[in-house]
Amino acid sequence: MKRIGPFRGIRSSAGIFSPGQEALARKWIRRCYFFGAAAVCLIGLLECVFYFVVQKLGFLIGGPLTYFLKYILAPCALNAAAVAACAAFLRKVRTLWGKACAVSLMYVFVAFVTYTIHIQFPALAMIYALVIFMTVIYGEWRITTITASAALVSKVLSDLFIVWAPYYSKGRLYDANSVLDFSVSLLVLAAVYGASLMVISFERERYRISSRLEEDRLRLYEETLTDSLTGLRNRNALRLSFDRMVRGGEEGSVFVMLDVDHFKHINDTYGHTVGDQYLQKLSDLLDAVPGAEAFRFGGDEFCLLFREASDDLVKGRCMEVQESFRKSRVCRSHSQTTVSFGAARYEKGLAPSELVRRADKALYQAKVNRGTIKFYEHKK
Repeated sequence: MKRIGPFRGIRSSAGIFSPGQEALARKWIRRCYFFGAAAVCLIGLLECVFYFVVQKLGFLIGGPLTYFLKYILAPCALNAAAVAACAAFLRKVRTLWGKACAVSLMYVFVAFVTYTIHIQFPALAMIYALVIFMTVIYGEWRITTITASAALVSKVLSDLFIVWAPYYSKGRLYDANSVLDFSVSLLVLAAVYGASLMVISFERERYRISSRLEEDRLRLYEETLTDSLTGLRNRNALRLSFDRMVRGGEEGSVFVMLDVDHFKHINDTYGHTVGDQYLQKLSDLLDAVPGAEAFRFGGDEFCLLFREASDDLVKGRCMEVQESFRKSRVCRSHSQTTVSFGAARYEKGLAPSELVRRADKALYQAKVNRGTIKFYEHKK
């Protein structure tokens, strides 16, 4: 079965994006990257604003230089390095799976830096939750799992091993309340990860159902345009082709009607099963005619619609069908017969019904000398 996952690099069987929506996935990844780069610039700006706030409130510790180095220069440099590394990775990696992971991990790193330098604000841990949930759009649990794992590991590092703020020199977990906050935050991130997997699972199932419904709809639509015996397009499909021809003003189009000579005699002599074999063989030959659409008009009558074709080319193609049909196994096994052709050229403003009438009149003339092709001649 053809894979219907969102990205070529993903091995899972389904995703939110269909194969034809890879351009949308690329656009989402590109937007996420530029939004992340913009967020890094905004964070740097907010740190500058935050400096004046804490200075005004008298909470500044260590002086302006210390604040500049620890809360502006260092985090901006780290975040900028993450953005640059992600950009290099996006240029190097070809699979959308790899690109999606790169952008997601860039977000995790930016969240890690932001949370670490402002660990006194536990609510900032929700940045990790947002980063995890953003991966739901890819519809791929591996990307979400990688992102969630990186988020949990980085948060544990911040809480247990990295001391950035001087007033947290004793460590993050210094009393029962801090231990409880730490445990709850991990549980919340785990819950967000679980919820993300549930959403992905639901979206995959919804996509499978919608895909099956779309396939059924397309199959039913094709059945309304296809002749069940021969597999050629039927008169409904012919009307649609005529509509396109009229809208496009294709004056170079040539419409050909044809039928099997002495077909009633073949049916009466050999039976309808053999007669169907004649029709099926002729259908195969017509379907292989280059530069033409083939249709079954009804009974033993068929049509060819040539686009931008000369009279000589149309005649040559019809004679090739004639020769191949005459040499076919069904004709050799039962009764040799021929095919008669009537052709009419489309003129701008000509109604399709009139085009059919002209081709049918030319076919009637061809039946006088069976096995020939006649072009409609307009008598002024």
